[in-house]
Amino acid sequence: MTTRANLVAGLDIGSTKTCAVIAEVASVVKGQASIKVLGVGQTKTGGMRREVVTDIEGTTDSVRAAMKEAELMAGVSCERVFTGVAGEYIHARTSNGVVAVHGEEITAADVKRVHEVARAVVVPADREVLHVLPQEYIVDDQRGIRDPIGMAGTRLEAEVYIITSAINASQNLRKAVSRAGYRIERTIHEPLATAHAVLTDDEKDVGVALVDLGGATTELAIFREGKMRHLASIPWGGSTVTNDLAKGLSITFAEAEKAKEKHGVAYTQLVDPRDSVELPGPGPGSKRLVARELIAHIIEQRLDEILGLVAR
Repeated sequence: MTTRANLVAGLDIGSTKTCAVIAEVASVVKGQASIKVLGVGQTKTGGMRREVVTDIEGTTDSVRAAMKEAELMAGVSCERVFTGVAGEYIHARTSNGVVAVHGEEITAADVKRVHEVARAVVVPADREVLHVLPQEYIVDDQRGIRDPIGMAGTRLEAEVYIITSAINASQNLRKAVSRAGYRIERTIHEPLATAHAVLTDDEKDVGVALVDLGGATTELAIFREGKMRHLASIPWGGSTVTNDLAKGLSITFAEAEKAKEKHGVAYTQLVDPRDSVELPGPGPGSKRLVARELIAHIIEQRLDEILGLVAR
């Protein structure tokens, strides 16, 4: 297989599955890249719990399997990958910086300086910076400025949103990817990447909450006036729903996952009360009928609880 310079690879190592995608950058117009997806890969994740590596070898095997599948489909090989991260070990905070403007108008160099001042906060030794996102600029007490370059002023202030990750979690992730034969080009906060993919500028301006229900966690990112204003991670996800079904229906986790995917509905009123489904019975090889309405009720109750926490 060949390696080309215009290839990009993305890797999402979740708690339940690992996904890989390989794309070709076709063109870049006005800063926007046009890409063509060449291959995708997916496998069950091993060695991860709540987005944290708990077994490097298991995670390494998952990364290798997903990437090899994507490379086989694409007919190319990749050395570098962009890796997404999320979970409870991701934190964020706001910070402000102020600089004096020496020229007649604000330049890109001034904006770079004020960003450096704003990000020069005391980051704990056990954390590393992932992103520094500009929130707003203030020029001589005039607030709400999105792009100050070219404006006249003597004092430039910037408010930034700093997203950090636990160093140990990031290092273990890098080790797993490295052992699989790849190098992490950059680590991206997954809700931020998801927002770029699915949210419009108008939605982010008016105000929107992005909710990503994963296997072990639910990620929340809130946007307003075009900027990320808040993020949070809730330690419940799709696996929590599956576990509820396993307990409520007295079946194995694997059978509960199948029932959720095949018969699950998140709103009980959408189910005909007369509908029933066949599930494994108490004895070997036995079957029993269960009301589909019961499956929907269990799913709805847990999702109500998760979304209730999101609403807070």
